[in-house]
Formats: sequence, C-alpha cells, structure tokens
Amino acid sequence: MGQRLEELREHIRKEIRKELKIKEGAENLKRVTTDRRALQDVSHMVKEANSKLSALQEELQELESQILLSQGQAGAPTEPPPFTNNL
Repeated sequence: MGQRLEELREHIRKEIRKELKIKEGAENLKRVTTDRRALQDVSHMVKEANSKLSALQEELQELESQILLSQGQAGAPTEPPPFTNNL
C-alpha cells in the first residue's frame, strides 16, 4: 500500500511540473501576442492551467496526509499494551 501511495505521489508531482511548463509557455505567448483572438485563447490556457494546478496541489496534500497516516499506523502497535496497576 505504501509503495502505491508513493507512486501516486510521484505521478501527481510529474503532472504538476507539466502544468507549470504549460502555464509558463502560455504566459510567454501572452506577452508577445498581438492578435486579440490568440490572446483570448492563451488567457484561457493560463486560467485552465491554474485550475489544474490548484486541483493537483490539493490532491497532493490529501495524498501526503494519507501517507503520513499510513506510516503512523505502520509504526503503531496493533494492540494496546495490557493495563497494569502498579499502585
């Protein structure tokens, strides 16, 4: 289970890097374009990339919480220690 979560985390990070490159390229195009229609298209691309980035970052946060929980459970004892009364 832990290995699967790690693979998923790496996949999400890869998708975040990809979206950042798309956003960067679109912002570069936005700076140099003079065509009004192209500017609208590029602005839409930037907005879409921002939306995907937000969703991916939220997904990554949730996944990292799951990883922390699973690591905590792996280190926790399966049964509580027996109660002893040393009074």
